[in-house]
Amino acid sequence: MTVELSLATSADLDWLTASMEAFYREVDSHFEPESARRALAELLANPAAGRLWLVQAGEPVGYLALTFGFSLELGGRDAFIDDLYIRPEARSQGIGTRALELAIEEADQLGLRALHLEVDHTNQRARQLYARLGFRERNRYFLMCRRPD
Repeated sequence: MTVELSLATSADLDWLTASMEAFYREVDSHFEPESARRALAELLANPAAGRLWLVQAGEPVGYLALTFGFSLELGGRDAFIDDLYIRPEARSQGIGTRALELAIEEADQLGLRALHLEVDHTNQRARQLYARLGFRERNRYFLMCRRPD
């Protein structure tokens, strides 16, 4: 099976929003449809902010969002895999692995100094996959978040 990443467009916004909702519900994360749609549209409209790809395996079966940052410690531009979602019926076929490999290739072509992701500490299967692909745990740090009221 051929797996490809294709840049999403505004025509994909409904599909992306529905997929994002399915993903966030699955991982028990808060989802606000209008806020999500607005964020997706902003990422689609602003390539300097990152990339939003459909994961294709003959048809769209998921999405991958890559958002750019900058790290003085790492010496330049880096990125965060903000979301990687594969629909349940398309899982356990190597699609997610291939999507990550393709995202890593894209990151290398973009000259990124580092690629980050977060994973639930209890998700051993995903942690093993990420380690196999070259990601290393940074136990020294704890991810924290502040949101305006």
